[in-house]
Amino acid sequence: MKESDLLTINLNIFEKQLPLRLTIPREKEETYRKAADLINTAIKEYRKQYQVIPLESILSMVSLNFAVKSLTSANDKDMQPLLDELNVMDAGLKSYLDTLVSE
Repeated sequence: MKESDLLTINLNIFEKQLPLRLTIPREKEETYRKAADLINTAIKEYRKQYQVIPLESILSMVSLNFAVKSLTSANDKDMQPLLDELNVMDAGLKSYLDTLVSE
């Protein structure tokens, strides 16, 4: 890949003071920016719901959630089973975090 096909961008993942600096293919910029927005939105939602849970646990849950979505969608063309599985996983994660909050 030619250097002119690359672009250096800065992405902020959850309020980091120093941005994440990446060199990516120019045509993938929008994808990377949307991915960062999805991550930030997920982190904010978990932080809002589970304010006393350490950030490391929140980041782990967000990572797991995205990994499961990615693997499931790659292996399954029918979206309904994916949605059903994600709903079950989401309920399980919420239940787990609720037990941590109540301790």
